[in-house]
Amino acid sequence: MHADSPAELAALAKDVEATGCRALELGISCLNEEDGLDDDNPDRVYAYTAETRGRTGLPIAVKLAIGEGLHDRVRAAIAGGADAITVSDTIAGAAVSPATGDLELGGVFGYSGPGIKPLVLAAIWQLRRRGFELPILASGGVGGGRDVADYLAVGANAAQVYTALHTDMYDTLQRILAETRDLVGPGSRTPAEPAPQGATA
Repeated sequence: MHADSPAELAALAKDVEATGCRALELGISCLNEEDGLDDDNPDRVYAYTAETRGRTGLPIAVKLAIGEGLHDRVRAAIAGGADAITVSDTIAGAAVSPATGDLELGGVFGYSGPGIKPLVLAAIWQLRRRGFELPILASGGVGGGRDVADYLAVGANAAQVYTALHTDMYDTLQRILAETRDLVGPGSRTPAEPAPQGATA
């Protein structure tokens, strides 16, 4: 679902809440959206978050891309009423056609996957060192339990899995859960288990 303004996103959030959804993630920094190549900034993050918070009491995680100004954008999300943040949304990427020398896929696009994992690890570690205490969901390149364990080690509360689930979804998820438990212990909360209220969306 897509919204072109803070007011539209807030209205959409209210509609989603009416379905019985228990939490929301606001993907407001995606580079694949029409205006996603514009620089994100704290004022924009605050506007979308605060408007949505004003229309719903559900826990809200705001999904932000790593990069310049992340700490200020996190502060803006908190000021707007976010319960958690997700790091990271896609970052700018490009591919050059060997045949033409032009950019493929229509130009600059949103890049994610294993290649951004070291950058996301660093960003989460730096947020924790700066004293940010709100729950953090890690996103980017999770294909096995080792990836989840690494994200938990730098301070994430949970990790998201997306691309890896495109192949044998349920078997892949069960494998990642089992690998994570082997690495972090059976008593640790893993991504498929309930998180404390406000810690996930």
